Amino acid sequence: MATPKKVATVERIRDWLRSAQVTVLTEYRGLTVAELTRLRRQLREAGVEYHVVKNTLAVRAARDLGFDGQLEQTLKGPTALALGLSDQVSAARVLTEYVRTSRGPLRIKGAVLDGRLLRPEDVEELAYLPSIDVLRGQLAGAIQGPLASVVGTLEGALRTLLYAFEQRAEQLGAAEGGS
Repeated sequence: MATPKKVATVERIRDWLRSAQVTVLTEYRGLTVAELTRLRRQLREAGVEYHVVKNTLAVRAARDLGFDGQLEQTLKGPTALALGLSDQVSAARVLTEYVRTSRGPLRIKGAVLDGRLLRPEDVEELAYLPSIDVLRGQLAGAIQGPLASVVGTLEGALRTLLYAFEQRAEQLGAAEGGS
């Protein structure tokens, strides 16, 4: 029978998984307290929460959300969840950079993004994607260029048509004045 404390913990993990835009699973075994503190500070500055979880409770929460055993293979050994609450890239970016620069024992085990389980290689690729704001700007620029070209073309055609009307009006005016 589950204790009230475990039920509350499962509910909290379920809420984390539901509210996070991305959840990166890491194995923190071998990190010193100072290294873990430094990592948590870097993650917090990027808007990412970092929580150590008990695997059995995390598996229960994942099952409740419909992951149907997808996470069970990933939830082996000491596990911490990095919850990207503000965007889908920052958690992966900070953790990938930390692993690259510290050469420490932190290991990325995978991630959950839009209800799909990502492999560690996918998390690394995700880390190098531009943020959503940058992607929106790139999309706006990609749309704006052709639209500006169309507007310029239409403007030129209208100007030519207006010039032709003016010329014809002058011709008609000269023809009436001359007769």
